[in-house]
Amino acid sequence: MGLISPHITPFAWLPTLNHRPVSADVKTVMIWAPGVQRDQLRIACERFSKKFLGREDLAPVLVTDIADFAFYSRLGWLVEYLPALSGEGPSLQQRKQAYLAWRYRDACIVPLSAGLASEPVWNALLKLS
Repeated sequence: MGLISPHITPFAWLPTLNHRPVSADVKTVMIWAPGVQRDQLRIACERFSKKFLGREDLAPVLVTDIADFAFYSRLGWLVEYLPALSGEGPSLQQRKQAYLAWRYRDACIVPLSAGLASEPVWNALLKLS
């Protein structure tokens, strides 16, 4: 079987799910939310969800350390979970953060607080990337 290491693939990462269209024109929007309280995360995600409504050109990816998978599944987004596990050497969380930085290097990365932004500010954030 000819598997290729992900570190040598020249193509962009498409963070799409089976229920979403696959297109190279889709812009990945990574929502960076580690270290946030569960209630704050839910409120911001609900506001982000309204911003993404009808926007097939955007593919949201939530990065979080909160295990609230039933809630995330209702959003219909890709979720990158950063668990806090102990052990020797660099933590899994640090290694995964480095991997995600590489994997999503072409994404528009926004903080969780961007979910609270007004429509003009939100659109300006998307244009900057």
